[in-house]
Order: sequence, then C-alpha cells, then structure tokens
Amino acid sequence: KLGCSLMRKYLFTLLAVVLLVACGNTDDGQDEEVIEDKNGFENVENDETNEQEADNGDTNESNNDDSEIEQEEPEENEVEEIPLLTQGEAYNIVSETLTTLREEMELIVEENFDQDSDYFLVTFGDGGKRVIADQERYDFFYALTDERFSNYIVDDIRDDLVTIYIDNYLCSCHGFGIIDPSGIDFNVIEQDERRLSVSFVQTGDEAGYKTSGTYFIDMIKEEDNWKLNATQFKNSSDLPLNLTAADFKDYKINDETPSSIEEITHNGQTFILVEYSNFIYPYNAVTGDIDGELMAKYNGFDY
Repeated sequence: KLGCSLMRKYLFTLLAVVLLVACGNTDDGQDEEVIEDKNGFENVENDETNEQEADNGDTNESNNDDSEIEQEEPEENEVEEIPLLTQGEAYNIVSETLTTLREEMELIVEENFDQDSDYFLVTFGDGGKRVIADQERYDFFYALTDERFSNYIVDDIRDDLVTIYIDNYLCSCHGFGIIDPSGIDFNVIEQDERRLSVSFVQTGDEAGYKTSGTYFIDMIKEEDNWKLNATQFKNSSDLPLNLTAADFKDYKINDETPSSIEEITHNGQTFILVEYSNFIYPYNAVTGDIDGELMAKYNGFDY
C-alpha cells in the first residue's frame, strides 16, 4: 500500500510539472508573437510614413516646379502681348517727327532771320561747292538748330540733318529739299517695341526743287520718345516707283486731300492725274515727276 501511495504522488507531481512546463511554453510563444506583430506593424507604419514623406517631397517638388512655371508664364505672356504698331500709327509717328522738325526750323528762321545778312547765308557755287557768307551767323543758326533738334534726332546723324535743314532754309530754297512725310506708298518694313523702319515715296514738284524717289527711315525709341535714327534716299531712276491711283488717295497738298484721281496713258507712259482745288497735277507713275506739258494741257495754260 505504501508503495502504491508513493507511486501515485510521484505521478501526480510529474503531471503537475509537465502541465506547468507546457503552460510556460505557451505564454512565451504568445509574448514573442505579440512582439513580432508589434515590431512588424511599427515597421509597416514607419514604411508607410516614409513613403508618405517621399510622396509629399515629390508633391512639394512638383508644386515648386508648378510655382516656377506660373512665375515664368507672365513674362512669356508679357512678351507675346506687346502690341505692334498699325500702319496708321507708324505713319503718325514718322509724320509727327518730320513735321515737328519743319515747324521748329521755320520758327528758328521766323524769330532770328535777318533779311540783309541771312537770305543767302549759304550758297552753292560752281560744281556744287558750298559757300558760307557769314561764319558767325552760320554758327549761331547751327547751334540753335542743333539744340532744337536734339529731342527728335539721335546724336550720330544730327549733324548731317542740321546741315541739310540750314542749307534749305538759309539759301532762299524755302525748305524744298527736306523730307516731307508724303504718305504715298507708305510701308512698315520692320518694327519692335523700340524700333521702327519704314519707307515712303517722295514725288517731284512743279518747280523742280524736289527729287522724286523713295525714302527709307529708321526710328528708335529713347525714353518713350521716338527719334530719327537713320535716313536713306534712293532716286526713282535707281528704284522705279511704279505708282498707282490708290497710292495718292491720302496724299495731301497744303493739308488738302485729292478731290479726284484718274489714271491715264500718254505717249506710252502711265500718269496719275491728281486734282487739288481745281488744279490737276499729272504724276509719272514710274518716276514720280510732274509732267509740265500735261499740267499745262489739263489746267488751260501754255507750256
């Protein structure tokens, strides 16, 4: 009996130990699983966080790029939106500048001209030699004209144009040789926001003072003020004009527009008959000169 009793106690004790060991292993395994899960979740969370930060970085870079593009776009639009001058606006700029030069020169002569000393201040001798009668008076007119013209002509060419204007107003020529903005066959050759290049035709006149041909005018904008930058003239014998009746529709003489325009053929040549105040001017379509014979015929006087 005693042996049996001891045996039962031993078995019971062994079973208890086995159960305790089994329970301990189960708890350890669960703890390790929870830690792994926590570590795994944390790792995933950190990965997602890193991915979000990376995405946010890409987004920020994208936004920065967009911001740079948005900042650049107004500059591109600003360049594109600079309006070009219409033909009428371009003509007005050239016309106003040339008209102002004439008016300034006429005012200089009106205020300072002395009939005794200045009427033939500049003359032209044999072979076109230029002769100045009174150097002191000439220097006075030159300085005054140069000062008045400084707002309308760039420095590089002002000396040449001042000389031309003085020669034409102080030699009894009455300004026939200076540039007039005729408006005949006016064309804009090139332009941008600070430069304007145009061409237009100058016809001859009934007195023969003006040479017919084509002017090429270049203007530049300095501090919002348009100035003459270059001038060139090509004689109609070198560059035929090939005028039509339409070229004269806006051509003014003494601020008067034509009352009638007609195109005719005479001796195999084309002429444009332009009427102002009941007087007809017959312009040769190729040369731009006035034909004296036709002018006498159409206006009723002897040639």
